[in-house]
Amino acid sequence: MITIYAVTGSQINHAEFVRLTVGTSETEYTFCNAAAPITVSGITFTALNALLTVGDVQRDIKSTSDDMNIVLTGIDPTYVNLILSADIKGSIVEVWRGFFGSNNQIITTPTTQFFKRYQGIINNVSIS
Repeated sequence: MITIYAVTGSQINHAEFVRLTVGTSETEYTFCNAAAPITVSGITFTALNALLTVGDVQRDIKSTSDDMNIVLTGIDPTYVNLILSADIKGSIVEVWRGFFGSNNQIITTPTTQFFKRYQGIINNVSIS
């Protein structure tokens, strides 16, 4: 059993962290909705703050093909072509939730409060 110590306090601060592994070259993009870049286990997640939204995670006892939405807003138009040409469909996406202490860093004591919530394969990409 995993204990999430961070939710026992009077104030709960957390963020969502996303790692996208694209294509056969396995290029990684890492970002989070925190206000500043955060490094966890040697991986630095770029801060997108309110520009990143992560949908609800479907929890089922058996394996299902439920969808999860990850929305990026405010993308610089110069990156749109990069997104369209990156062959993102079929890429692996991982999502974690991390809980912060008063120093705005991931709580590490008594255990690291950084939990994987989702892992899947991207089956649809849209730009609007």
